[in-house]
Amino acid sequence: MAKDPQNIDKRIPIVMALLIALFCYYTWSPNSPFITVDEQQLEDALNKQQPAYIKGIVLISAVHPLSPSRFLLDTKTADQQELQVIVSMPQAPLINSHWLVRGSLRWNNQAIVDTTLDKASFTAADAKDFQ
Repeated sequence: MAKDPQNIDKRIPIVMALLIALFCYYTWSPNSPFITVDEQQLEDALNKQQPAYIKGIVLISAVHPLSPSRFLLDTKTADQQELQVIVSMPQAPLINSHWLVRGSLRWNNQAIVDTTLDKASFTAADAKDFQ
């Protein structure tokens, strides 16, 4: 006996709803790779004292080894605000050198940027950029 073409299989709407739900989850969730994050200037984010994705130039004032290739850096911004940066590098960066830091700023009694996470970087910068 042939199936009636006007009868829709009950599984089709369920599968479609699941596909739509997955699409919405992966495009609107906070950790979605499709969402672009606006970067704030480092000094502005430190003044607001709120978590943010930041970009700015820092001057290294002290280096503390966490492991052979991971370091906690005490840094200062152009307006002399203190910031701690966690980096993974083969060698410790030099004290009194300037670096461009991009990453997620978080607060734990002090401002901390962990550049070992996704969408973060720590690259050498010219001293002339540090005003």
